[in-house]
Amino acid sequence: MRARLSGRPDSEHGQALVRLVIAFLILSYLGWLRLRGQGAWIDAPLAVMAGEAVIAAAIMGAILLRPGVSHVRRWVGMVTDYATLATLMLLGGAEMAPLYVIILWVTIGNGMRYGRNYLRSASGLAAVSFLAVILFSDYWQQQPHLAAGLLIGAVAVPMYLSSLLHDLHRATAEAKRANEAKSRFLASMSHEFRSPLNGIIGMAELLRSMKLDAEQRECAEVIHTSAHSLLLLVDDVLDISAIEAGKLSRKDADFELPEVLRRVRQMLQPQAEAKSLRLSVEQDEDVPSSLHGDGAYLTQILLNLVHNAIKFTPAGSVSLRVSLLEGGEGRARLRFSVRDTGIGIPDEHKQRIFQAFEQVDSGPSRRFGGTGLGTTIAQTLARLMGGEVALGDNPGGGSHFWADVPFEVRAVEVEPEPGTGHRHSNVVSFDDPFVRHRARVRGLRILVADDQHANRRVLVRILEKAGHAVVTATNGDEALDRLEDGGIDLAILDMHMPQVSGIDVIKHLRFMQAGGPRTPVIVLSADATPQASEQAGAAGARAFLTKPVVVGKLLETIAETVRAQDQAPQEAARPVDDLVQPAPAHSELLEELAEMGLGDEFLVSFVDQCLKDAASCVVNLGEAGRRRDWGEFRDAAHALKGIVQNLGAWTIAERCQHIMRAGDDFLGREHGRLVDELGTQLHVTAQQSKREVERILRSHASPGDAGHGGPRPDAS
Repeated sequence: MRARLSGRPDSEHGQALVRLVIAFLILSYLGWLRLRGQGAWIDAPLAVMAGEAVIAAAIMGAILLRPGVSHVRRWVGMVTDYATLATLMLLGGAEMAPLYVIILWVTIGNGMRYGRNYLRSASGLAAVSFLAVILFSDYWQQQPHLAAGLLIGAVAVPMYLSSLLHDLHRATAEAKRANEAKSRFLASMSHEFRSPLNGIIGMAELLRSMKLDAEQRECAEVIHTSAHSLLLLVDDVLDISAIEAGKLSRKDADFELPEVLRRVRQMLQPQAEAKSLRLSVEQDEDVPSSLHGDGAYLTQILLNLVHNAIKFTPAGSVSLRVSLLEGGEGRARLRFSVRDTGIGIPDEHKQRIFQAFEQVDSGPSRRFGGTGLGTTIAQTLARLMGGEVALGDNPGGGSHFWADVPFEVRAVEVEPEPGTGHRHSNVVSFDDPFVRHRARVRGLRILVADDQHANRRVLVRILEKAGHAVVTATNGDEALDRLEDGGIDLAILDMHMPQVSGIDVIKHLRFMQAGGPRTPVIVLSADATPQASEQAGAAGARAFLTKPVVVGKLLETIAETVRAQDQAPQEAARPVDDLVQPAPAHSELLEELAEMGLGDEFLVSFVDQCLKDAASCVVNLGEAGRRRDWGEFRDAAHALKGIVQNLGAWTIAERCQHIMRAGDDFLGREHGRLVDELGTQLHVTAQQSKREVERILRSHASPGDAGHGGPRPDAS
């Protein structure tokens, strides 16, 4: 019943419930009078109240059956209430005089629930019913002055309340309009801030990836750190706006805790280094790494707490430690402790430290900047996740904030060491996001559509350095023309382009490509609100990213989008038998890795590791085929595909892709031949890759070192 009533458009059910409660109270009062031996006159009021109780129950039943708005029900309820009260006061005289209070109660209740028009109508009914009592009741005729005063009050009090309600509604409407104007202003300023920040941060990240001398690198680091500090301030203002509007909602998903901690440290390390602070991040051994929850909100909580610690620490260190508070039955409650050696928090400020816009160091001479929103946002997000943020004791000085947050623990298979027959991950670790991306994603032809020249320039430079060919468009119409020409592997569209927006481009594109292969689309926007992300997803975008562009996030999103596109079934997929024999491994990719300046030893170890992992995948394919476990067979093919792409062996990767799409019947007949052919192709690719590495090492060696040739790939 509660669920059925909670979605009603008005509060008539509340008035009906009050009616039932009043009927019960009056019946109890009449029963008490009978027990006191008041006489037979009580029988008539009891009968009247019994009838009122039946009508009240019927109205509640009608609301449950038809929960929509009903003016007829409202009027039936009001007329019945006043008629019943007037009848009781006529029959009871002095004993029923206290019911005058209920007349006012019913009048005010109808006005508060249904508005000023119903308040006027209820006041009229109250005045008429009480006037009838005065005219026909001996008791009230004997009290003319009291009766006249109460009659005036039955009209005057509700009318005064009506004027107060009018002023309240007007003030509420003005406050709502002001809040909407503030929200529009924040959204507009967010867009205006994020667009130039996109150019600053993007170019700063490109600069940091280049070969710079010490002075140039220091300048690039200062630009990068300052821009990220400004971005954090912009995000804080947007977050508090969403909190005030009640528009925050959890989006739980699987995530890896070490990756969250790495991301937090990576984002805040430059700020710590700029102040010569030691930033440490530790995870206790008993803390599970594979979790299910809102990893994005956890990241925001930690960013706010650690960023605050860095900001208020002039010298010394800042530490983040994760420990297990309690666990069991697939759940874990973790504590994230942030300690610093900063200025600390005086006792008089501790009570208001979690209030919005409050800061320890306030006033015109304050040394530290910021909005005073970090702890407020962190606490709100933690509570949304079922946790809590609090201020703890820090005996060594400085401050100590902790966040306790519950998560579900994911059961994850523990992979054995290489060579044990289990499939291997195709993850190869690099610090440089461009190196990591080139090792995982083939060169694509990408469309970039943005009406801002600076934004296009940043994206073009990033994508070209990541090994992709880029086509640009300055508006939605040009983007549609480029897409119609064909040959685009991926489109990156600005959401708010003039005339034809990015959303409109996606809708036109889906219509153009109906029934055929679809070009995946990533939407970029300076609008960081959840509504913008939902709008892009509803239109058909594969991913949504906010400006300013973070290089690592952009490249990772492209990799995930391409991987999802490759795994999607295609109607015109060729059978496995139609594939040609393997082409040599692409020397361009190995040449690019060598030119990254990571050293000859890295190139050798990279190729060796890829070949070992690929051989392990072929073994896994054979074992899965013997067990006739075609799901495992496809998983092993998927892992092999990712590994050989690192070597540029696109033909083997394509064969693996078609194995992943093949049906169980085909795999049941041909799995033996497929495994043998892949093993043969991999052996050829391995020999070609090793020869290519040796050639590259010889070409890079100086004449004096030519005879040594540097390290060699493992020939085993």
